[in-house]
Amino acid sequence: MASKKNIRQWSQLRMLCCSGLDLMAIAPDAFTIAHDLVPNAASALFLTSHHGEQQATYHEDCPDDVQALCASDGSLFAGPTELNLQRLLTNRRAPKVGQLWKPPREYFSSNTYQLLVRGCGHHHTIEARLEVNGRPLGMVSLFRETGLGFDEQDLVDLGRIAQYFEHAAKLHASVPDQPDSDAELQAMVVANTRGEVVFSSLAANALLNDIPLTGSQWPDRRKLPIACLRLIDILKDNDQFAWQMPSCTLPLPGGTLDLHAQWMLPPGGAVSDDPLAISDHGLVGITLTRRTPLPLRVWRNLCAAPLSPRQMEVAFWMAIGGSREAARARLSISEAVLRDCVKAVYEKLGCSSQTDLMATLRQA
Repeated sequence: MASKKNIRQWSQLRMLCCSGLDLMAIAPDAFTIAHDLVPNAASALFLTSHHGEQQATYHEDCPDDVQALCASDGSLFAGPTELNLQRLLTNRRAPKVGQLWKPPREYFSSNTYQLLVRGCGHHHTIEARLEVNGRPLGMVSLFRETGLGFDEQDLVDLGRIAQYFEHAAKLHASVPDQPDSDAELQAMVVANTRGEVVFSSLAANALLNDIPLTGSQWPDRRKLPIACLRLIDILKDNDQFAWQMPSCTLPLPGGTLDLHAQWMLPPGGAVSDDPLAISDHGLVGITLTRRTPLPLRVWRNLCAAPLSPRQMEVAFWMAIGGSREAARARLSISEAVLRDCVKAVYEKLGCSSQTDLMATLRQA
């Protein structure tokens, strides 16, 4: 059971995981709260296919050389003593939380521990398997240095965090994307039709490095991720993809990334009708735009506000849904409780109307 000193943090995490946002997008903010709930040196989120194949990763503190190992073919971590991600996820007879809490002795001589865990400067690990509708979704892991082991209460709290993460993933699948978002950074990368980068600005490099995709979703780091290659395919074959736009949105840690592809032409030039000429010589520009979704922006502003957990939730749903009724429907509270909460929210945030509240909480 959560201690009283952590009630606010649990409430904030619950609100974030009920926002309808993608799990990867909320990961940095969720981990900030997790540091208070279960103190740790670093947290990591690994998202996988239903078969345990790694597809996206967010690690708070992972050196470049360790990231390169993680992006390799994985043969280093496939031995019988390797408690790798796939093995931890597919062993359904094992507990959902804490397989690495007290691992077998041979684990500490494995490549998984020596190259990955110790390579990041950590020693102790606890992890929780994430599932949606009984199928693997991924894993959340917390790390500590030598001599600072985890205890049973840490396992209980991590299990609760995992339940919130599972709810976020399940809810996002049923909630349409939030169109209202602020553009933080925009850049362009130019590639050939094989997906090999030809020109890229420093800003574009930074945005590409923020993309958490890995494994089959980005098998060759010399090329753009699979999502970008699909946009190029759409441009190359108007007949097969006539109904699709050359654009998509990817979740980033802390936001989203909009991608839009277009042909790059010389002055007065035109795209050749010859498919071979396009394949050999065409250049594609992909615009990258990083955005912060509205619910995440509102949530961040609320975390700094002097409100009780219930008042925070009322303010959040009013700012997102735009009405008192939206907040009441979400929280199943009486009109009297709602009225008292709204009054307190207005007073503490210096607002005189719902319009003022929305403007205050939606600002970047």
